[in-house]
Amino acid sequence: MLGIGIILFHALMSAAIWVVDSAFLSFYAEIEFAAALWSGASALRLGVRLFIIGMLMIYSFMRVHQLRRENGYYSDFDKLKKAEDAYYGNNESRLKSERVLYHCQALANYFNMTAEDHDALRVLCYCHDIGKVSVPQNILYKQQLNVDERRTYDLHTEFGAQIAAQLEQTRCGAELIRYHHEYYNGSGVFGLHGNDIPLGCRIFAVAWAYDCMVHPQKRMRSMVCDEALQELRYYEGTAFDPEVVEAFIKLMSKNRLLAPLGQREYAYGRN
Repeated sequence: MLGIGIILFHALMSAAIWVVDSAFLSFYAEIEFAAALWSGASALRLGVRLFIIGMLMIYSFMRVHQLRRENGYYSDFDKLKKAEDAYYGNNESRLKSERVLYHCQALANYFNMTAEDHDALRVLCYCHDIGKVSVPQNILYKQQLNVDERRTYDLHTEFGAQIAAQLEQTRCGAELIRYHHEYYNGSGVFGLHGNDIPLGCRIFAVAWAYDCMVHPQKRMRSMVCDEALQELRYYEGTAFDPEVVEAFIKLMSKNRLLAPLGQREYAYGRN
């Protein structure tokens, strides 16, 4: 609709200018207004108008296509999140994903990641556990897992990546979903070590762990910001990338991460 409106506005403006020019021409050249209209529509002017209108039409069609893709993109995200909320039984998973995404985006900006990387992080934050639909419930809700059960549970990362790879809107985050349970020291599901782990996964690990400490979903004591940051620093080099942890602490200490909900744990570093 926006593109069509632009074309109609341009057409009306062109017609108005054409009429005004012809009126002045007929007045000063003392010719009939109809003849002035014909003179005003020279081949050059007509060609320029057609070229501009054609370019606007191409732009409008591209814009409409882009809007349709974006609407479909977020529509699929909503469907995935509704499915995940139904799976967990409440909307806490969605709220948690939004908080984690907030921190991930700040870290992505700090490391100058591309727009494609931002999209992949968004997919990861919302759909990282979508593969749990393949895990039997007797394993999924069990507190203590043996070796075989743990191996079955860990397969949800691979299944999640396969599910994400089937949709165009989530395909960009499939690799991050596959490796989001890797540890910096190589003790994760696939054994990736250090910088072999995608940067998006290393960022997500820090943001997710921080949110789990300040907003625990289970009956655990909620940490304040200082305690959570100290805990992240304690696991530098083992679970988390030291560079990402230091960047996160730096952002928090400089108050560059603003609290969207006004929560008290964001008061770190303030006087």
